[in-house]
Amino acid sequence: MAQIPNLENAPLNLNSL
Repeated sequence: MAQIPNLENAPLNLNSL
């Protein structure tokens, strides 16, 4: 997934790890 600077996407990016 692309890294988008968004507060809503922040938790999603953490779960992707």
